[in-house]
Amino acid sequence: MAYRERLRKKFEDFERTVDKLSELPGLNLEEEILYEVTVKRLEYTFEVFWKLIKLILEAKGKLCSTPIDCFKNYFLSGKITEKDYQELVRFTRIRNEIVHIYDFSTAKEVYSYAIKNLLPLLQKFREILKKEIDELTYREVL
Repeated sequence: MAYRERLRKKFEDFERTVDKLSELPGLNLEEEILYEVTVKRLEYTFEVFWKLIKLILEAKGKLCSTPIDCFKNYFLSGKITEKDYQELVRFTRIRNEIVHIYDFSTAKEVYSYAIKNLLPLLQKFREILKKEIDELTYREVL
């Protein structure tokens, strides 16, 4: 698959995961199941998101190998604010910790954080990344 196609496909995957996250508040599920679904959707979203950032950076000749490294390089490229970068670092920590969630109260906190903080941030990134991908593909960089 051509690089441009991989980039567009990864962006479509990212959009789909953000859409799935945005459905969470409207789901009519028991709390425990809702929180489990939230954790799983956050995992998927995180993986697709950081790998999309990685592809964008590679298209610009900048290599990164970990989520934090990719987010830092993207921040240093001037495309996002320091506040957004710090929120991505927090998202990374949460992603690393969610595999260790064993209690209801922590899962509930993750759900609240996802809806109040991460969803708006990811929706913002949806627009930022769409514009960036359009610019990259328009300039025939790929």
